[in-house]
Amino acid sequence: MKVQEVILRAIAKRITWWQAAEIIGISDRQMRRWRRRWEKFGYDGLLDRRRGRPSLRRVPLELAERVLGLYREKYFDFNVCHFQEKLREQHGIALSYTWVKLALQGAGLVRKRGRRGVHRRRRPRRPLPGMLLHLDGSSHRWLGEGRRYDLLVVLDDATSEIYYAQLVEEESTRTVLAALREVVAGDACLNCGHGLEVERGIEVGHIFKLGYKYSDALDIRVSGPDGKPVKPIMGCYGIGVERAMATAVEVHHDDKGIIWPVAIAPFEIVVVIAQQEDAAVAAAGEQVYQALLDSGAEVIVDDRKVRAGVKFSDAELTGIPFRVTVGKRGLAAGTAELTDRAAGSTVAIPLDEVAKHVREAVAGA
Repeated sequence: MKVQEVILRAIAKRITWWQAAEIIGISDRQMRRWRRRWEKFGYDGLLDRRRGRPSLRRVPLELAERVLGLYREKYFDFNVCHFQEKLREQHGIALSYTWVKLALQGAGLVRKRGRRGVHRRRRPRRPLPGMLLHLDGSSHRWLGEGRRYDLLVVLDDATSEIYYAQLVEEESTRTVLAALREVVAGDACLNCGHGLEVERGIEVGHIFKLGYKYSDALDIRVSGPDGKPVKPIMGCYGIGVERAMATAVEVHHDDKGIIWPVAIAPFEIVVVIAQQEDAAVAAAGEQVYQALLDSGAEVIVDDRKVRAGVKFSDAELTGIPFRVTVGKRGLAAGTAELTDRAAGSTVAIPLDEVAKHVREAVAGA
C-alpha cells in the first residue's frame, strides 16, 4: 500500500493515525510531523522539499477532507463518475475525475478495479452456411453528397458471403424484414435441401412460459413418473378474439370483401329487398325475413331505401355467407334468389320454400 493511500485512509477515518504510522513503519512522532505537513501543504507536504518547488495544483487538505466526508456520509452508494458530477453541480467543487477516483480508492472508500482481461473471446464460426446470419446497418454519406443513408448488409457467419446489401433512408423494422425476406426466399433448407418459401402469416395467439412463478406462489406439486411429488413448470396460451377474426378475414376474402365461414359469421343470411319503395316487394321481403327467423336462422334484413346495387355491394363487402334477394321480377314469378357468397352462384327458389332451401344451404356449407 502506498504512503499516500495510508494517509488518505487516516484522513477518511478508516484507520487511526497511529495505525497509519505502524503500517508505514515510522514513529508516532514522525507521523505527527507528516500530519502537520499534510494539513499545511497537502500531498506535496509529504515530498522532500529539497527536490523541487511545490505544485501549484495541489488540493488543500480541507477540500480533500470535505470530498471524502461527502462521499462517506451522503454519496456512499454513488459510483465515482456520478459522485464527481455531484461535486461539481451541487457543491461547486471542480476536481478532475482522476483525482476523485484516486482519492476515494486511496481512502479505501471505493474498490480498485482489477486489470481487464481480453475484451472478447474469439469464437469459432458456425460449421454450415445458413446457421447464423449477421445483419448490420451503417449510417454514412455513401454517395458523396450531404444526405445520409443506412447500408443494410446481411452476411453468413460460416462463409462471410454477403447475401444482401441495400441503401435505405433509415433502418427500420420494415427495411430489416424486407432484407430477411430477400435473403431467405429460395435458399436451400439445411435438412432436406428444398428451397425455402416465404408465405404470409398472421399471429393468432401467444404462448407464455411462466416457469415456477405460480407453482411456488400456490405451492403446486404433481406426481412424477416415479410417483414422487415434483414442482411443475407452468405455461399458458391465449387466443384473442380480434386476432381470430383478423385471421379469418385474411384467409377468407376476395376483391369484393370478406367471405365469412358460416361457423363464425355474424349472420348466416341477409335478406335484401331490392325495391323498398314498392309496397308488395317490401311486404314479401318482410315475410321472407320472418319465415327465416321462425326457422331459427341467424338473419338480418336490408330494408334501406337505396339502390339495389348498393345493397348488393354492401352484402358482399360484409361477407354474410348467403343472400336472399326479393325483387319485382322474382315476386311476379313467385321466386326469390339465393346467392352463395363463397361460390358466387345464384339460384331461384320458391318464395314459400325459402326457409327450407336456406337451411339446407347453411347445413351444407
